[in-house]
Parts: sequence; C-alpha cells; structure tokens
Amino acid sequence: MSVPEEQLETFLPSELHFLAENETIEVLPRRPGDPVKLAGTDLPLLHPLRKQRVPLWMAITLKKQQRCQLIPPDWLEESNLRRILAFEHANPNAFSDVDFHWLEIAQIVLTTAPDDLTSPPQVVRNLVRDIREVREQKSRQGMKEVNENMLQMDRLGALEINEMRPFVVEGMEEMIKIRKAGKKEEPVIYSESDNPEDDEDEETTYGEESLLAVPSSQVDSSMRYGNPETSERQRELSQWDNHENGQYEQDPGYDADGYL
Repeated sequence: MSVPEEQLETFLPSELHFLAENETIEVLPRRPGDPVKLAGTDLPLLHPLRKQRVPLWMAITLKKQQRCQLIPPDWLEESNLRRILAFEHANPNAFSDVDFHWLEIAQIVLTTAPDDLTSPPQVVRNLVRDIREVREQKSRQGMKEVNENMLQMDRLGALEINEMRPFVVEGMEEMIKIRKAGKKEEPVIYSESDNPEDDEDEETTYGEESLLAVPSSQVDSSMRYGNPETSERQRELSQWDNHENGQYEQDPGYDADGYL
C-alpha cells in the first residue's frame, strides 16, 4: 500500500488499534468457554455471569458472537470523563493520567459495544473528542519548548505521540544542525617554544634584513658580510679592493702605508 513518506516513520492508525487490542478488559460471559493456551497468553475458563479479564481482541470476538457483555473501563464513564476534561482545562502545562491506549480503546468500545456503556454513546463520544482536542492543543504549545536534547511527553497516549513524532524528530534534527553550524573552532595559541614554525623563523639571518632591526653601531663586522664562516674572506677581499684603490682601513695588522 502506498502511504505518505512521513508515515513511513510512524505507525498507521490501524497498527495502533492492533496493538491496543492486546490490552485486557473485563467481560461478563453469557455462555461457558473452555480455557485456551496461546503463544502469547492463556485464555481463562469462562463462567456465565462471572466477570473475567480477557484480551480486548477476544472480548471483541465474543461480543460479535453475542457471547459476552463488555464492561467499559472506569475512566470511560461519563463522570470520570468530565473530571478528566476539567483537569485538562485547569492545568495548561500538565496532562491527566489516562491509559496509554485510551483513544484506541475508546474508539473500539464505542464502535463494537455502544450498548454496554453506562451513558449515551453520543455523550461519551463528545467528551472523548473534547479531551482529545484540548490535549492536542497543549501538545502543540509544548512543542515550542523542544530542544535538540529532549522533549518531555509525560502522560501522552500512543496515538498522540505517534502524531507528534514526525514534527518533533525533524525539528530536533534541524536544531542539531544549527547548533553544529554555530560552533566556531577555537584558535590555537602557540608559545614561542611550542610552535615549530616560529622556531624556524627565529633562526639567525644575515644580510640587510637582519640589520634593519639592529642599530648599525651594535652590528658586528662579520654580520655585514653574510655567513660568519665566510666573513673573514669577505674582509680580506674588501681590504684588497681598498689597497688597489689606495684606501686602507685602520687595522692593527697594517701600517699607514698599507703594508704589514
């Protein structure tokens, strides 16, 4: 069956109804029934006019066969439904404590055994609808508080959570992306001894660039001629040029005429 893409991540209403039928409910048998052992549960021995608790799916089957009478849950009575509705109106930030499958069970009982209700079916149906609408509105308001870490959903039913799931999951994923995008990588600060690149830059250099930062009076003569290993040869060549031009430096190794 083809379904919308957003429903592929959630349960279908029919699937939730199927799960709700595993809940137990009281029945009043009209005919005796033998016990049955099944894979998931054991069906008890049914005695006429004696209350028995059986799975909801079995109660539906017996009701359709007119072999029992369903006894609705206490919370499905009119007085209790009105109390739940009043609580929902009086507490905008809290939900009443109802059965996890309350909507599915109410729908099944109203559809299968409306004659077993203690109040008119239409009154019960309207109260259930009003409670659902109030809780749905409160759920939407609560989605404003959602963050990328969690969403508190105490006392919500299976069908209510199933309806919110696609929006909540998508919203949380988007907030996680925004949070990651907003994080900036902190710059790493190296000390002079930690940064290897700085160590390379701190190597002694010679020539004009190294002389710019040092006063000429403090510069050793060997620094003016590049590498210290060749400074002596540079000095000798300079003195030879001066000798050829008739100019001599006042050096302790030469006299005034330029001879040793």
